[in-house]
Amino acid sequence: MINSAKLSKSRNYLNVTHWKIRSQIIAIILGMVLLSVIVMTVFSYVAVSNAVTISTGQYLSYTGDEILGRINDIMVSRVDTLEALALSPAIIEVIEAANHTYEGRNPEEIKSTISQLDDVWQSTDLDRETLVTAIEQNEVSDYLRQFKNSFPEEAEIFITDRYGLNVAMTEPTSDYFQADESWWQGAYNDGNGAVFVGDVEYDESAQSWAVNIGVPIHDKTGENVIGVLRGTVDVSVVFEVISKMGFNDIGAVTLLDKDGKVIYTHNQDFLMQPAPERLIVLLEARQEGWQTDVNDLDGIPTFLAYQFMSGEFAETLGWALFVEEHLSDVYAPARSILIYNLVVAAIIAIVLAVLGVLAARSIAKPLTMVTAQVHRLAIGDLSAVEIRAGNGFEERENEIGELIRAFQELQTYIQEVALGAQRIAQGDLVNQLKPRSEKDVLGKAFTKMTSNLRQLIGGVIDNASKVGGASFQLASAADQAGLAASQIADVMQQMARVSMEQNANVTHVAASVEQMAHSIDGVARGAQEQTTAAAKSADLTNQITSGIQKVATNAQSGVKGITTAAQIARDGVTTVEETLTKMKTIKIKVGLSAQKVEEMGQRSGQIGAIVETIDDIASQTNLLALNAAIEAARAGEHGKGFAVVADEVRKLAEKSAEATKEIAGLIKSIQQTVAEAVQAMGEGTVEVETGVSRADAAGQALYSILEAVEVAAQQIEGISSATQQMSTSSNELMSAMEAVSAVVKENTVATEAMAAGSSEVSHGIDNITSVSKQNSSAVEEVSAATEEMSAQVQEVSASAQTLNDMAQALRDMVVQFKLSGDAIRPALQFDRDKVAIPEIHNGHSYEDTPVIIRNGWH
Repeated sequence: MINSAKLSKSRNYLNVTHWKIRSQIIAIILGMVLLSVIVMTVFSYVAVSNAVTISTGQYLSYTGDEILGRINDIMVSRVDTLEALALSPAIIEVIEAANHTYEGRNPEEIKSTISQLDDVWQSTDLDRETLVTAIEQNEVSDYLRQFKNSFPEEAEIFITDRYGLNVAMTEPTSDYFQADESWWQGAYNDGNGAVFVGDVEYDESAQSWAVNIGVPIHDKTGENVIGVLRGTVDVSVVFEVISKMGFNDIGAVTLLDKDGKVIYTHNQDFLMQPAPERLIVLLEARQEGWQTDVNDLDGIPTFLAYQFMSGEFAETLGWALFVEEHLSDVYAPARSILIYNLVVAAIIAIVLAVLGVLAARSIAKPLTMVTAQVHRLAIGDLSAVEIRAGNGFEERENEIGELIRAFQELQTYIQEVALGAQRIAQGDLVNQLKPRSEKDVLGKAFTKMTSNLRQLIGGVIDNASKVGGASFQLASAADQAGLAASQIADVMQQMARVSMEQNANVTHVAASVEQMAHSIDGVARGAQEQTTAAAKSADLTNQITSGIQKVATNAQSGVKGITTAAQIARDGVTTVEETLTKMKTIKIKVGLSAQKVEEMGQRSGQIGAIVETIDDIASQTNLLALNAAIEAARAGEHGKGFAVVADEVRKLAEKSAEATKEIAGLIKSIQQTVAEAVQAMGEGTVEVETGVSRADAAGQALYSILEAVEVAAQQIEGISSATQQMSTSSNELMSAMEAVSAVVKENTVATEAMAAGSSEVSHGIDNITSVSKQNSSAVEEVSAATEEMSAQVQEVSASAQTLNDMAQALRDMVVQFKLSGDAIRPALQFDRDKVAIPEIHNGHSYEDTPVIIRNGWH
C-alpha cells in the first residue's frame, strides 16, 4: 500500500494539472523563456552562420579572383614580352638566313644533316664545342642575353628555325633539335603559329619553378611562321604574389594545374603531387563556388572557395585556385554570439524566474486564503469567515480583486441566510431574506419556504379556530338532526310522487336523444370530408409557396449577377479611359522617337564625312610611308632602322584605310536602318491614332452597355421585390389554411365527442329509469334510518366536546410563532354576539354550548 501510494503521488506530481498554481505559473514562465531562448539562439546562430558563410565565401572568392587576375596579368606580360622580342628585325634576319641554307636541298638530306648535328650536340668532342660556340657567340645570342639581363624573370631564351634547330640562345640547351618537343610543336602549329604555355616544372639550372613559353616568329610580312622563340619564365614571382596576397594568418591557398597537380600550397610535401580526389572532382566540374563540407590537404575541416583562371590563357593553362579557411575559425564569431546569447538568455531567465515567483506568489496567496475560508464554509464553520482587511487584495482591479470581492459578497450572503435560518428556528417568520437577483435560487427558495411556513402556521391557527367553532356547530347540528329526522319522512313521500313523474319524462327524453344521435352522425361525415379538402388545399398552398420561393431565389441571383455585370462594365469603362490616356501618351512618345531617329540619320551622315576625312588621311599616310621607304633605301645601311619604321607606318595606314571602308559600310547600313525606323515610326504613329479612336469608340460602347445593365438591374430588383411580396402572401395563405385545417379537425373531434355523448346520454337515461325505481324502495329504507339517526345524535354531542379540547391544545402549540410585526401571539377568539343558544330538542339542552354563526348558517 505504501509503494502504491508513493507511485500514485509520483504520477500526480508528473501530471501538470495536479500542480499548484504557483508551480504552474513558474513552469509556464520558465518554459516560455527557455523556448524563446532556444528559438532565438538557434535562429540567431543559423542567421549569423549563414551570414558568415556568405561573407566568407564572397571574401574568399574575391581574394581568389584577385590572385588569379594578378597571375593572369603576370603570364600575359611574360608572353607579351616574348612576342615583342620575336618581332625584333635582328632575330627575323638570322632566322631567315638559317632557313635560306635549306633551299635547294631535298628533305632526306635535310633530315640527315639535322640528325648528324643533333648527335654532335649530344657528344663531348671538340665538334660540339665548335657548334655550341658558333651559336652561343653570335650577335643575336648576345642580344638575347642583354634582353635576359633586362628581364631577370626570364631564366632561359633561345630561338629555332623552321626545322627546330637552335639558331641563338642565352646558354647551351640539352638538345640541338627541338622540333620533337611538345612546346615547339604547339608554338609552330604546323606553320600557323600559336602561343604555347607549358606546365610548371622545376628548372635545375635556375634552381626555381619555371614555365616554358613558346611564341612563333613571323617573317617581315607577318604572314608566314619562320621559326619559334622559347623562353623559360621563372614563376616564383607568381608564388610570391600568392604569398603576399594572403588574406589572413589562418587561411591557405592551393594552386592546381589543369591535370590536377599541386603547383603551389603552404605544405611543401604536396608540391607537384596529384591533388586529393575531392579537389579533382571540383576541378573537373569547372564550376566556381564554395563548400563547407570538405577537408584541406591536412584533413582538417575547411571552408573552401574555388575559382578558375580566366582570360587569354585560361584554356591553355587551366589553373584552378583553392582558397581555404578552417571552419573552426570561420564560425568562431557565430560561436561567440551563441555564447553571448546564452549568457544573456540565462540572465533574462533568472530575472523572469524571480518575477514569475513574485507574480505566482501574488496570485497564489489570495487564492490560498480564499481556499482556506471555503473549506471552513464547506464544514459549516461560520465563526470566522472574514478575510483579513488591510492586505489590499480586494482593492485590486484584476481577476484576483474581483474574486476576493465576489467571495466577500458570498460570505455576506451566507451570513444572511444563516441569520434568517436562526430567526426561523426561534419562531420569527416576520423578517424574510430578500433574493439578490432573478437567478438567486437559494434566496427565492428561502423566501418561499418562509412564506409557506407563515401561511402554514396561519392556516393552522385559522383551522384551529375553525375546529373550535365547528365543535360548537356540531353540537347545534346534533340538536337540529333530531328535528330533521321527523321532516325526512314527509320528504320521502314527496320523493315517491316525483319519481313517478320522472319516469314519464325520461321516456320522452330517450326518444329525443335517439333523433339527436342520427343528426350528429351526419355532421361527423361532413366534418371528415371537410378535413380531406382542407388537407388538399394545404398541399397546393405548399407547392405555390415553394414555387414562389424558387422565383424569389432566382430573382435575387439575377440581381447579384446584374450587379456584378454593372461593376465589370464600370471597371471596363475605367480601363478604356486609362488605355485611351496611355495611347495618347504613346502617340507623343512615338513622335519624339521619330524625331530622335531622324537626328540619328543626320548624325550618321556627319560620321560618314568624318570617315571620308580619315580615309584621305590614311591615303596620305600611305604615300608618306612610301616616300620614307624610298629615302631609307637611298640612305643605305644607315636607313635600315628607318625603313622598318616606314614599313610599319605603311601597314598601319593600310589597316586604317581598310577600317574606314568597314566604317563607311556600317554607316550606310545605319542610315538605311534609320530610314526604315523613321518609316516604321510613321506607320506606328498612324496605328496609335487608329488605336486611340478605337479605344474611344470602345469606351462609348461600354457606357451604353453600363446604362443598359443598370436599367436591367432596376427591373430585376423590381421582380425580386414582387416575388418577395408574393412569398409573404403565400406564407400568410399557408398559415390561414393551417388554421382552417385545425378548426376542421376540432369540429371532427367535437362531433365524434357529441356522438359518443349521445350514446352516453341514452345509457344515462336508462340508468335514470332504473334509479327512479330504486328511489322508491330507498324511501322506505330512509324512514327506518331516521330512527337510528336520533340515537347517533347523542354520540355526536360527545364528539363535539372532544373536538373542542383538541382545538385548544393546537392553539397552545402555534402560539410560539410570530407572524406579524406587532409581536402579538394569535389566539382563538369567539364573538359571543355571533353565538346562538338552541332550545331543548329531543330532551337535550345546549345552553352552555356556543354556536358560531357564519354567513347566516347555524
